[in-house]
Amino acid sequence: MPRSWSEARQRAVDEQRAVVERTLQEMAAAFWGRGGWRLVADPARAAWRTYRYLGTADDGNHLYQEVGVTLMIDEDGETRGYLVDDRRRFLTVTGPDTYTLGRAVRELHRESPPPIPYPEPVYDHPRHPFARPQERRALLNVLRSLLGR
Repeated sequence: MPRSWSEARQRAVDEQRAVVERTLQEMAAAFWGRGGWRLVADPARAAWRTYRYLGTADDGNHLYQEVGVTLMIDEDGETRGYLVDDRRRFLTVTGPDTYTLGRAVRELHRESPPPIPYPEPVYDHPRHPFARPQERRALLNVLRSLLGR
């Protein structure tokens, strides 16, 4: 048995790290493509998040889509489940069921996580203006017409 809560938490994080990171990376790649997103781990909080940079708004806020997983750990350091969220919606997976964890992460990705503003960049990346989906579609239509497609 671990001697302290921090040791118990660290043991759970070490045991779950590979599964959680692989699940988040696979779903981010499937829904957001191979680039343009980043996995950020916070072992002290037993949490991981994938962020997809959308752009910087006129007010200076940096907009991201994100999906995260936080371990639910008991006092003995055993994983009792996962909290999966996109900052607006929260799903709880009871028990260390990695199949259901994958389904929960997939569900939040499929519903397209909402843009979340941050006053500072979450990770180091080139900055560009935020374009709303209708603005992006209009730009793509112009490019298609210029290319004759």
